[in-house]
Amino acid sequence: MEFQKILVPVIGTETDDEAIKLACRLAKKTKGKIWAVYVITVRRVLPLDTEIDPEITSAEEILSHAEIVAEEEDYQLETDLLQAREAGPTIVDEAVERKVDLIVNTPSGRGPKKDQLSIRRSALESGIPCITTIQGAVAVLGAIESIMGRSLTVNALQDYHHA
Repeated sequence: MEFQKILVPVIGTETDDEAIKLACRLAKKTKGKIWAVYVITVRRVLPLDTEIDPEITSAEEILSHAEIVAEEEDYQLETDLLQAREAGPTIVDEAVERKVDLIVNTPSGRGPKKDQLSIRRSALESGIPCITTIQGAVAVLGAIESIMGRSLTVNALQDYHHA
């Protein structure tokens, strides 16, 4: 399986760094594209296009840090700052719009875990694979690396256990 387009939602935690590093390793294999996305959640009492300066500044710093992490991996990524009512559906809408092959979403903390369920459900409904743990991303990367350059065959389970 090849991942030409990978989306990594970021929120400013250490797990973001690991997710970006892993996305870079996956994308390097096919010279794929990576987007780091930060979603500012706007309360319903405010207009959606309200500029919330402290949050915008913080989000821009987080996205700049994501670019630095990718550069340290000798890779480039694009960043996008979005404003929405809910982060989860917005992230998946962005993934669908960009036709991504994979979402690497590794949240930590209470708030992000709530969004994680929404992202997983929406990604599943949209047919986009979604990795939600660093351990899962490492396992996927290891599996891909182990089969690179080899042809795969499919055998029936019965072929392995003759009666």
